[in-house]
Amino acid sequence: MTRSFLVALAHLVVLFSLVGCDESYEDQVEELDDFVSSKPLGRGSDYWLVKGSFGVEDRVALVFGYMDDAAACAEIAEMLNSTYPEARYSCRPANL
Repeated sequence: MTRSFLVALAHLVVLFSLVGCDESYEDQVEELDDFVSSKPLGRGSDYWLVKGSFGVEDRVALVFGYMDDAAACAEIAEMLNSTYPEARYSCRPANL
């Protein structure tokens, strides 16, 4: 593993340990999104695996570490959609 990957992973661990139970789920997701949006892991963009159901899009996984994160995320979404078609999985860029 590269040093930058390990540093980014350590930041995520610290971020999760600092997130208090007093914060709402939405606040916790927003903090994570803010962190990820400004700190891509590796050389390319990372992608959120998003589950859309009941009119809400929930980010359920962060895809990174592949040669092509977008293609990997799309493959994961396709597999999940074949198993859970009502959930409508898709991918969104996590950092710009």
